[in-house]
Parts: sequence; structure tokens; C-alpha cells
Amino acid sequence: MKGARLAAILSFALAASTWATSEPPTREVNCDELISIADVVAALLVSAVPEALPDCPDADEYRDRAITQEDLDYLEGNIFYRFETPWTPTPTGTPTPTGTATLTRTATLTRTPTATASQTETRVPTDTPTDTPTPVPSDTATATRTPTATLTATATITRTPTGLAHRLSGEWFGNWQNRICFLDGVPSFFIEDTTYVVTAVNGRLDIDIKGGPQIARGAEIRQDGSVAFRYTAPGTICPNGGRRREFVFDYVFRFGLTGVGTASADWSYGVNSFCAVCFVQDSAALLKTSGPN
Repeated sequence: MKGARLAAILSFALAASTWATSEPPTREVNCDELISIADVVAALLVSAVPEALPDCPDADEYRDRAITQEDLDYLEGNIFYRFETPWTPTPTGTPTPTGTATLTRTATLTRTPTATASQTETRVPTDTPTDTPTPVPSDTATATRTPTATLTATATITRTPTGLAHRLSGEWFGNWQNRICFLDGVPSFFIEDTTYVVTAVNGRLDIDIKGGPQIARGAEIRQDGSVAFRYTAPGTICPNGGRRREFVFDYVFRFGLTGVGTASADWSYGVNSFCAVCFVQDSAALLKTSGPN
């Protein structure tokens, strides 16, 4: 039982080792003259294994006794306070490029020929032969040709979006390591492999989980093609005190112009809820599956 408890302690220490605090507790436990997460681990260690840290008198207060919630709140409370302020980006509008091209050509050709011919011959016999021919020829021809041609061309140039944000937009598939969050030793949550929809908006990026929520709005692109942002999602209510547990994700996505990228996430669940807490570090490979080249 002590071996399993010690393994859980060391896993907790490894997952939480990257966080620091600007308001550390004042009690030093592991005799290294530093206030850090190592003091929490030292308190849990000597509680489970009394013979550990034999040369450290600062640890005697916790040696060979159960660690209470008040002990953990004291030692851990300020270390993870930075997760309490979620990032709220400013929504921006979406430009819509439009273009209209119209080509109209109308040609009308009318030809009306008219021809009229009449001829009359009259002969009148008398006692005195008289031959009076009276030819009256008449030939009238009218030809009318009216060409009418109308050519109207209207062309509107449609601008093609350019820039880094546009080139990074599209769908990116994230293949995560699926690191598991353990709550009181029970495997509970992990980041699933998923497709992210990346949209360019005014030179910044909106990121949505395909078929799911938006996790970033107006994220600023760094020179290396990376964006960093925080996403917070609610969980269940903790029965100890009635506080709502939250998922807090600190993401860094690095999009490459070659269509290959990486992602990392430092995330937690249940911080400051008086229930079990977990801290997880995970990483992913990103592959662009559609969008501009």
C-alpha cells in the first residue's frame, strides 16, 4: 500500500514540477532552503515513509502522520493560484471578400429587302391603224440594313487573401500522447486526438474543435508561426464545499508553412475546488489536412 502511495506522490510531483508561485508559503519542509512544490512532495513522502529524509528536521512536523486537507491547502494553495484568472480574448469581425463579373454582348442585324416591279402595255385599234405602244416600266427596290451591336463588360477584381494567418488557416489534425489525469489514483480524463479548424481573422487566428467548441479567438501569431492561449471549461460540482471544478488548458500550437506542426498543453482539473486535483502535461503532432498551401 505504501509503495502505491509513494508512486502516486512521485507522479503528482512530476506533473506539477513546472509551476511556480509569486506568493509562496512560508513553511520549508525538505531542507533545500527553497519554497516550491518539492515541499509538498516532502510532506507527503515522510507521511507515507517516516524513515525518508532522516537528516531534515523541517520534515518532522509531517513525519509518520496523515496529511490533512488543511496541510495541502496551506502548502499547495498559492502555488497554483495562476489558474484562477481565465484568458478572455476580444472577439473580432470576419471580412467577407466578394466579387462580381458580368459580361453581356448583344448583336442585332436587320435586313429588309423590298422590290416592286410593274409593266403596262395598251394597244387601241381604230379605223386608221394606229400602233401606240405605251410601255410603263417601274422597278423600285429598297434595301435597308441596320447593324446594331452592343457590348457591355463589367469585371470586378476579387482580392485573394494573403499573409501568414491565411496560409496557416485550414483543418489541422492533432495526434496527442493522451496523457491521463488521475484523480485519487483513478484514471479519469485525457486529451483526445481531434481535428482543429483554424480560421484567419484580421491577421490573427480563431481555433475551433471540429464539431465542438471554440478554444481560441483572435490568437496572436508569433514570428515562428506559433500561438499561445488559455481555454477553460467547466466540470462537475465538488461535494466538499460546493465549488465547481474546472478544466484549465494552457495551449501552444506551432503551425508550419509546410503543413506539419506541433502542439503542447499544460492542463489541470479541480484546482481550488477542495476535491481531488490533477495536473497533466501532454504534446501532439499536427498535420494540415485541408486549406491554403
